[in-house]
Amino acid sequence: MENIKIYRGSEWRRWDLHIHSNASDGTAIPAEIIEEAQSKKLAVIALTDHHTVKNIDEIKRLGHDAGIVVISGIEFRTEYGSKSVHMIGLFPDSYDGKLLDSKALNELVLCPLGLSETEIISKGKSSDPTLDDVAAFKAGMFLVQVDFKKAADLVHKYGGLVSVHAGSKTNTIEEMKHDGSSPKNVNYLYDSLGTVKEELLSKYIDICEIRKENDSEKFYHSQFNLPSIIASDAHDKGCIGSKFVWIKADTTFEGLKQICFEPTERVIIQETKPEEKAGYQVIDSIKFNGGIFYPQTLYLNPNLNTIIGGRSTGKSSLLQCIACVIDPTKYKPESKFLEENVNNIEIKWQDQEAQLPRDIEYLPQSHMYEIAQNSAKLNSIIISIIQSKDSQNLLQTFDNDISNLNLDINQKVAFLFRLHKQFTSLFQIIKERGESNSIQTEIKNLESKLEELKSTIDLSSDELQQIDQQNVKYAQHIEKITTIQNDIKSLETLRGKSIINDNIIYDFNVLSEIVAPDITKSFSELKQQANQEWQTNIDKFISKLESDLQTRQKQCETIASSDLYKKGLQVIEGNKAYKDIQERLDAEKKKLGEIKDVETKIGQIKTQKDNLMQDILNLHNSIYTKTDILVSKLETSHNGIDIKPTVKYQLNKLQSFLESRLNLRGYERQEYVKNIIDSYMTDKQKVLSIFIEKNLMSQIDYKNGNNAENTIAELLSTNWSEIVFELTYQDDKFIEMSQGKQAFVILKLLLEFSDKKCPILIDQPEDSLDNRAIYSELVEYLKTKKKERQIILVTHNSNVVVSADAELIIVANQHGKNSKNRDNAKFQYIAGSLENTSPKDTATEFILESQGIREHVCEILEGGRQAFENREKKYGFKQIS
Repeated sequence: MENIKIYRGSEWRRWDLHIHSNASDGTAIPAEIIEEAQSKKLAVIALTDHHTVKNIDEIKRLGHDAGIVVISGIEFRTEYGSKSVHMIGLFPDSYDGKLLDSKALNELVLCPLGLSETEIISKGKSSDPTLDDVAAFKAGMFLVQVDFKKAADLVHKYGGLVSVHAGSKTNTIEEMKHDGSSPKNVNYLYDSLGTVKEELLSKYIDICEIRKENDSEKFYHSQFNLPSIIASDAHDKGCIGSKFVWIKADTTFEGLKQICFEPTERVIIQETKPEEKAGYQVIDSIKFNGGIFYPQTLYLNPNLNTIIGGRSTGKSSLLQCIACVIDPTKYKPESKFLEENVNNIEIKWQDQEAQLPRDIEYLPQSHMYEIAQNSAKLNSIIISIIQSKDSQNLLQTFDNDISNLNLDINQKVAFLFRLHKQFTSLFQIIKERGESNSIQTEIKNLESKLEELKSTIDLSSDELQQIDQQNVKYAQHIEKITTIQNDIKSLETLRGKSIINDNIIYDFNVLSEIVAPDITKSFSELKQQANQEWQTNIDKFISKLESDLQTRQKQCETIASSDLYKKGLQVIEGNKAYKDIQERLDAEKKKLGEIKDVETKIGQIKTQKDNLMQDILNLHNSIYTKTDILVSKLETSHNGIDIKPTVKYQLNKLQSFLESRLNLRGYERQEYVKNIIDSYMTDKQKVLSIFIEKNLMSQIDYKNGNNAENTIAELLSTNWSEIVFELTYQDDKFIEMSQGKQAFVILKLLLEFSDKKCPILIDQPEDSLDNRAIYSELVEYLKTKKKERQIILVTHNSNVVVSADAELIIVANQHGKNSKNRDNAKFQYIAGSLENTSPKDTATEFILESQGIREHVCEILEGGRQAFENREKKYGFKQIS
C-alpha cells in the first residue's frame, strides 16, 4: 500500500530540546534515545551533549528512520556566574550550502572555541593523570569554559539559535552578579537586571530554557521578546521527554526559528495539546477526484488556513466548492462550471465522517460589504447575535409573550364580531317587534278597554280580581319555563366545552426533556380534574333548573285546574270582545317580557363589546409596552463593539397594509387612511377604536378577498414597530465609518459574537481595508479567533498570511503556458507552512513544485518579503537567513 504523507503545515507537537547521550555525561546510546523519544510521542529532540557532537550523525540517521527529527546541539559552560552559566547552541542541518554534520561542527564551532577533543582530554588528565582518554574527556568537559559572547556569535554565524538556562534552573543566567545600581538580595534574580545580563538577553540569547511552567516565562517575553521553553535535560533514558514543550511548527530547524518570531503564539508549556478542537468541527481533508482539479488530497490545519494565488487560479472556486459540498442545501454553486465539478470533491472531517452535511459559516467575497449596505440584513444578524447571547431568554420570552398576545387578540376580535352579530340580531328584533315603552303604552290601552268590558261579564269583582292574579302568575311561570328551558340547552352545550386553554401546551416545547414530560403530565391531570369539576358544577346548575322547571310546571297545572280559573275561561270564551282584548293583552304582555329580555341582553352585550374593545386595544398597546421593556434590556457590548437598540415605528408598512386591503376609490377614503397613519403615533386608542366601530357598522369597504374581521385581527395583533440597532466600534458610529471599517465590524459581528465552533470560510476579508487596518485590526482578530475555530481564508494580502501567522498556506495555480500543472489539470494546489522554504528550482516545469511556500508567498503576495522582514524586525531576531 502506498505510504501517503499527511502534511498540515504548522502543528502542535512535543519537542524536547535538551538531551544528553553517553558521548558526554549521559548514559543512553543514540538508539535508546530514539526508542524512548518514540515511546514518549516526541516529534523533535535536540542532542545537546557538553562540548561534543560525537553522536550527532548516528542519532540523526536513526531518528530519520524512526520518524523522529533530531536537531544538532552543543551545551557550553561559559565564564559567567558563580557556577558557570550554561548555554546551548542549536544548529540547522546545513547553512549557506554547507552540511553541518559532526565533522563540520567540530571544525567550525568547537575547535575555534578551544573545545577540541584533544584539548578537553588534556584538561581532564591535568586534574587526574591516571584517567584514560574517555574518562579524561568526561572529566575535562566540566573544567573548560567558553566566552559567552564569542560562542553565541559563532552559533549565530552558522544560522544557529542560542538557548540559555534561565529562571530557577541550575547554571542559569539568573545567577550572574549584578553590576551598576541594580538592587541586590532580591527573591528572584530576574527581578533586577545587571547591564551585562541585559546585554546578553537583548543581543545574544534567542531562547530561555526554564525549569517549569510559569517560571518567569512572561518576564523574558515582556522584557526581551524571548520565548521560554522547558526540556528534560535528560542524562538517562527514563528522563527523556519527562519535560517537553509544545511547539507549533514544521519539524525542522526552520520551524523552531518561528518561536523567535511568535514567542507566545508558537510555543506553550503545558501537559495537554493546545488549541484542540472537537473532531466534528474541524475539516480534516479535501480530496479532488479529477474534473477541473488535479487528483490530490489537501490536509487542512485545524487553525488558520490561507489560500493564495494569482488572479483566476481557483482560490474562490475552491472555497465555494467546500461550502457547497458541506452544506448543499444552503450553498449552491454560482456557475454551471462549478456545478459540474463540485461532485469531484470529497470532504472528510477530523472525526472521519465524510460527505456529512454540517454547519459552517461561509462568507463570500464582498459579503460583509453587502451586509453593511443592507440595514435589514444587518438588523437580522444583530438580532441573531443577541439571541445567541441571550442567557436570560429575553427574546424567547418576548416572542412567547407576543405570540400569546396575538392569539388573545385574534380570539377576542373574533368574539367581538360574534357579539356584534348578536347585538345586531337583537336590535333587529326590537326594530321589528317594537320597543318596551311603546308596548307598555299599548298594554295600558288594552287594560283600559278590558276594564270597560268587565261590567258585561257574569263574574263578581272579587272573582275577576282573583282570575287576573292567576293569569299573571300563569304568564310569569310560562315565561320563566321558556327561559329555564333555554338555559338548560345552553348549559348542556357549555358542559361539553373545555375550560382550559390547550394552546399552553405549545409553550412546553421550550422546556428540556428533564422537566417537559412531568409538566405535560401535570397539565393533563389538572385539565382533566378541572373539566370534571366544571361538568359536575354544570350538572348541579342543570339539576337545580330542572327542579325549578318541574315546580313551575306543576304550579301552572294547579292554576289551570282550579275551578275559578276554569270558570273564568268559560265566561271569557263566551264574551268574544273580552276574549279578543284579553288575548291581545296577554300577547302584548308576553312580548313585553321578551322585549325587556332582549333589551337587557342588548345592554349586556353593549357593555361586553365596550369592555372587549378596550381590552383588545389594551392588548395591542401591550405589544409596544413589551417591546419597550425588551429594548431597555438588550443593550450589549463586546470587544469594542457597542450595540444599542431603539424602537422604530413602521408606519409605511402599516399604510401599505391598509391600502392593500381597503377599497380606496375616492378622495375621502384615501384621506381617511392618511389620517389613521398621521394619528396612529399620537393617539392609537382613539384612531383604532373609531376604525373598529366603522368596521362593526360595515362602513368600510374592502377589496376582494378581504373582510373586516380578518383585517381588524391582523391590524391589532401586528407589532407595527421594529427594533433597530445603533452600532459603535471604538467610539465610532457605524453609519459614519468608511466602507472598509464597516466591513470589518460586520466580520467581527458575524464571528466574534458567535458562540459557534464550526469552521469559518472567508473570501478576501481584507477587501476595502487599508494596510494599517488590516494589520492593526484584522490580523490581531484572526490570531485570536483561529485558536477557537478552524478558519479557511482566501487572501491577496501578505500581512494576513505572515503577520497572522497562518499555520497552513495553500497555493493555487491555473494551468497555463508559463504556469504548468501536472497532467495539464486546470487547477492544482500545494500546501505548506510559512517556514517551508526552498530556493527556486528552474529545472522543474511545474510551477507549484519549483520553490518553497515562503518563496511563493513572497512572489504572489504584494509586500510578501517585506511582511517577513517586518515580522523578524518586530521581534528583534538576531540573524535573518
